[in-house]
Amino acid sequence: MSKAFKEYYGINNEIASKNIDVGYNFTVGNPIDKISHSINKIQNNQNGYLFSPLKIQSFYIGLLTKLISRLSIYQAYTNLSSNQFLYYQASNQTFTDSNFATRLNQYYINTNILLSKFISISGGFHFVHLSTNFTAQLTVDSNQTPILVEVPYHSSVLDILWFVSIYKKFTYFNHSISYYNAGFNNVKQEQFDFKIHFFPYGNLNLYVLNNLSYKKQNFYFSSLRKNKVIDESIGFKISNRFWTEIYGSTGDMSNFILKEGLVIYNRSDVINNRLGAKLIFIANPNWSLTIDFARLYCTSTITEYPKWKEFDDRFSYLHHSVTGILSIKL
Repeated sequence: MSKAFKEYYGINNEIASKNIDVGYNFTVGNPIDKISHSINKIQNNQNGYLFSPLKIQSFYIGLLTKLISRLSIYQAYTNLSSNQFLYYQASNQTFTDSNFATRLNQYYINTNILLSKFISISGGFHFVHLSTNFTAQLTVDSNQTPILVEVPYHSSVLDILWFVSIYKKFTYFNHSISYYNAGFNNVKQEQFDFKIHFFPYGNLNLYVLNNLSYKKQNFYFSSLRKNKVIDESIGFKISNRFWTEIYGSTGDMSNFILKEGLVIYNRSDVINNRLGAKLIFIANPNWSLTIDFARLYCTSTITEYPKWKEFDDRFSYLHHSVTGILSIKL
């Protein structure tokens, strides 16, 4: 930018990339034999399908850029691959694929504006593109003789989340309200977050984060579903180089949104609660390493087709997740 442009718009020479994050996540669980045992209980005259994740891994990179003293932008790209168990049942016939692969490419952007010393607002978008290749088996008549034909298909879907948040800072606690609007998995979602982040007794080496989410989903062909999710975190300093955080969530977390729209649980099953712990190693003021372990309690169910109504038969299982994040200040 020219010197005149910078002076006119109040942009100083410090405009630059300030922070970069690189992360990897691996989630595994839900053995196939347990899924098969649960599917055997389903009645043959019911028509429907089931997707249940077997293994998920994702790569993530994020970049924080400071434009002016009161304006910053955070952008992130995520590449996620998932192997799922697919079960389809119709007209007393069944189809099973124990390695149904899907891939997601995601772009996230969040703009933060400091309105005053104690008030700021942020807003942005999260674009989620899902693609998958699969082969369907069809029975056709050729000269009155049934023939089984395999037909390749490609599916591509783009879901968009937009959000806005407002933050208010006090001496020893912060308060924020967020609104999210999205349409993941053919379902329209609205979510409100009410978050309080405080330091008990003014101790800056200890923090508590309380987040209450009110979520509303419109399943189009089904009824409107409303529920609450409670998310709690407690973090404290172990030494000059180590921090730790313990966190947990409870509630129906289908298509649940966290961290100002950065994290989305748009899985094909439902997380009912999660419990995790982080260890944060701060080598020096310029870089840190976070290791995050989580246990997810999940449920899956058959979705009736074409009514998009879930059956009462459900089965539960555990998933275990590990995430590593390297953060570098530039």
